[in-house]
Amino acid sequence: APRLAPGSKLVVTSSVSGIIGTPVASSYSASKFALHGYFNALRTELVSSGVDVVLVCPGPVVSDLPSAVVGKQSLDDPRTKMPTARCAELIAVAIKANLPQVWISKQPELTFTYIAQYLPALAVKLTNGPLGQRRVRAYRLGVDLFDYTSATLDSRPPISEGNVQG
Repeated sequence: APRLAPGSKLVVTSSVSGIIGTPVASSYSASKFALHGYFNALRTELVSSGVDVVLVCPGPVVSDLPSAVVGKQSLDDPRTKMPTARCAELIAVAIKANLPQVWISKQPELTFTYIAQYLPALAVKLTNGPLGQRRVRAYRLGVDLFDYTSATLDSRPPISEGNVQG
């Protein structure tokens, strides 16, 4: 196994979905939670070797990933997602500052990440309420999951067991 020299940084790209469970992305969230557990433990194991671990947790970022993976045109809207170049710039700042973990996101996702971290009961209430239901509805309708202004989402009745939309 390769050894890292003292002063090295192990930079791990995770996601804010590793801090908060994300509706319609439960498997993705689980994999990111696993990264956090593993690399937070490894950070402590590597202290004596002088190697630092930096966990980078971006929120929604403009990406061509959907079109590359499933052949769908990307629904990314730069008004609701962080530009890729800005995310990369903030990651570089975090690495230089030797932050153990950094959350990089636009609003309102960043605020919600703080709520989930420090007020978990409130986060559950919000996720199980209108915010989470809007995300589930957006997924089912095939619209941008981060478009909080879409009239399409507001025109549908709330999702209930007998009223599944999409």
